[in-house]
Amino acid sequence: MKSDEARPARWARVGSIAGLTAVFLIILGARLWLVDRYGSAVPYLDQWNGEAEMVLVPWLNGTLRPADLLIPHNEHRLLLSRLETLALFVANRQWDPQLEAVCNAIFQAASLTFLAGICLRLVSPRTSPIVLGCFILMGALPIGWENTLVGFQSQVYFLLLFSMVALLGLGTCTALTVGWWAGLAAGVLACFAQASGFFAMVCVLGFLIFQLAPARFQLIDRASLPTIFVCVAFIAIAFLTRTEVPGHAVLRAQSLASFVVALGQCLAWPWVDRPWLAALIYLPWIGLLCRSVSRNNSPTSKPGPDHAVLLVGAWVILQAAAMAWARGGLGTGPASRYTDVLALGLIANVCALLRWIESRERRSLSRWIATALAVVWLGSLFVGVVADSRDNLSGSIPAFRDMVKSQESLVRDYVRKGDAALLREKSFPEIPYPDPALILRLLEIVVLREILPASLRVPLPCASLARSAALEGELPPQVDKWIEIAARDFWIARPNVSGNAQNLEVAFENPGRLPFVACLAAGSPDSRHTRLEAIQTGSAALVFHATAQHASWRNISFAGTANHLQMRASTSGGNHWIAFTQPVELGRLSHWSNVLRRKWRPLMITGTALLAAAFLLKFPVRRHLDSPA
Repeated sequence: MKSDEARPARWARVGSIAGLTAVFLIILGARLWLVDRYGSAVPYLDQWNGEAEMVLVPWLNGTLRPADLLIPHNEHRLLLSRLETLALFVANRQWDPQLEAVCNAIFQAASLTFLAGICLRLVSPRTSPIVLGCFILMGALPIGWENTLVGFQSQVYFLLLFSMVALLGLGTCTALTVGWWAGLAAGVLACFAQASGFFAMVCVLGFLIFQLAPARFQLIDRASLPTIFVCVAFIAIAFLTRTEVPGHAVLRAQSLASFVVALGQCLAWPWVDRPWLAALIYLPWIGLLCRSVSRNNSPTSKPGPDHAVLLVGAWVILQAAAMAWARGGLGTGPASRYTDVLALGLIANVCALLRWIESRERRSLSRWIATALAVVWLGSLFVGVVADSRDNLSGSIPAFRDMVKSQESLVRDYVRKGDAALLREKSFPEIPYPDPALILRLLEIVVLREILPASLRVPLPCASLARSAALEGELPPQVDKWIEIAARDFWIARPNVSGNAQNLEVAFENPGRLPFVACLAAGSPDSRHTRLEAIQTGSAALVFHATAQHASWRNISFAGTANHLQMRASTSGGNHWIAFTQPVELGRLSHWSNVLRRKWRPLMITGTALLAAAFLLKFPVRRHLDSPA
């Protein structure tokens, strides 16, 4: 009898593990696809001064002090992001923003999986698939694409994860327990992710006051004092150490009306053009708050799931208020980099809605009505999020890719030619930073030029004569990604007029400073007639053959095991051809991040299969829950 009762519990655990693993794999696969298709290794905007000037160059010169990592960057103290940049560089021996983007994708998938596991504890097993679906939707769709594609935006993911741990640790765990100390540590880390990291303490303190106020603070016990003290201390320190940026004053909301409109746009996301919808979108959270007020909980009562949902929703509202105040003067609604935070507000409202429905009596009319309204509410949000993602994929994201690829070509051209006129008279977005003097000053630093990303580096010197093909008129018309090889030398092999096979061999000197070599390759989609081989220490290894899916330029990398590298391109018969660019050195982690980016498809397929298995495992559990006692 006991084994029969334990079987559904085991199914539930297995289903939860499979579901959470699916969340991780699907989100990771989707984000890797985004990086692989639209990313670029060129440092973008704040990476030039925030990473190169303030971290990497001082580190390479031996002048970086621990206190330098705490120097404000705009309004923030980006200790965690700077440590990540430094750690990746030390391990990779090369500055690679695209490697940072891959790490962002991994960290985001892991963070959302962790939060999904917490949210599953806030709802019943019957409604847990809805929660998993929401996390997959918010994590896999490109709603916060800026944070994924720009490595410097790791600060957002650090803020999300550590703020949630701080909220739940300090806000729902008994003081001085393991969970409480974990929340305190996470709160400290959140403050070093972004300036708004202390908002978690504001929410916890606010809800403590909310609980104690009805009793006129007469029921304050010793268990509450450590939490109150920590929250007050954090808020005071954050206020005293805040940083003002005079140049950002014009970006702030200039009036109460503009602030209210900007706040409505943030909370109404994805319907940013209808700020009045904010009240409807946050109606479940408001209803849960009203129910909590009506119950008039005692301050000594143990916080439950409702308390956790309210804390998360309040944190998102505070973040939205900060966005509206700091950037409300633009009047354009929240930028893509803010939507990962706002999406968490939607998930908090979904959890609040599910808890409200579950509080209704089963098979009652009120529950049927509540379920129908919930379906309409969820459907409208689904339509909005999908529409926002579609707009991003058809407009903003391709435009961003074309912009950064053009910037990459321009900077690469300057690195190779040394002609300052290429950058001096340019402005953003033609160049990747608004101040061309800063880019020129940094690129003149020898130690920085030696660690540049692969796509910006001086290529390996050619050791033997070979026919170099000019770009104009040489590539077949189906190779449309011409911008990939702008400012690069490349070679192309194709059969001669009589159709005989051709072998094109080019030798390069490899100094061996970095363990891998990379180049771009393209060819006619027939692997039987096209081959690209790397010959080192007398042995040849196939490194590329074109397929129907890779008729355009593709980034390839392989181990550079010798100081002499020979590339051999072979074609035979018909109109087949193959081309490759001049190789460059590549760091070890950069190579493996390139490999991982191309694995997005099997990751998503595996995740989808696990998700289907998790849903199937829910049926025995549901039958057990629905069976009479």
